[in-house]
Amino acid sequence: MKVNNTTNILAFVMTMIHIIAIGLLFGLNIINVPINSTIYYVFLFFSETSYIIVLLYLVAVLRKWTTTATVLPYALFMFLELATFLGSLLLSPNAETQKILAGFSMAFFVIETYMVIITLRTKFKELAIPFRGFAITVLLCHLIKISIPLVILTYFHDKFNPATVKFMLLYSNLLYLLPSFAIFFILQKTSLLLSGNVKPALK
Repeated sequence: MKVNNTTNILAFVMTMIHIIAIGLLFGLNIINVPINSTIYYVFLFFSETSYIIVLLYLVAVLRKWTTTATVLPYALFMFLELATFLGSLLLSPNAETQKILAGFSMAFFVIETYMVIITLRTKFKELAIPFRGFAITVLLCHLIKISIPLVILTYFHDKFNPATVKFMLLYSNLLYLLPSFAIFFILQKTSLLLSGNVKPALK
């Protein structure tokens, strides 16, 4: 994918589509609105495909202005996101699938940590800060999401009924919206670089 003003605007639109689709998907669950499987997969398709397109663009941005070492974890993250999406569509919901998805979750944690470390070492200051924000947000959201059920089961299992726990877990899904807002910061910095208002510094 080329990096220019048109593709930067496309990435912005795709990010908006992702926010709307995932917001509706999780928001309707929170307010307990029944969603049939067709509508669910339509929302899932739009939220995931738009996100993967944006990740592809972020990889292209890094390829244009940074080193291969910086690009690698983001490319791995994109491919893992794609693999998880395809797995959720193609695999039957059974115990074996849950094990596979749990393995994906561990792989995400490793790659997200890798992303944070790499971006902390990136010297291209115009993109380093927004990409650090994205990587740290993704990692923190993942850690919080997997920590919530553990904390509830460990410390509050006798204080909350199952319905309350389910409600809290549904709300925790909204954490997945936060990385999208970090992406807007990356797109804004990319727009400045493309316009020439910011001069590229050391890679």
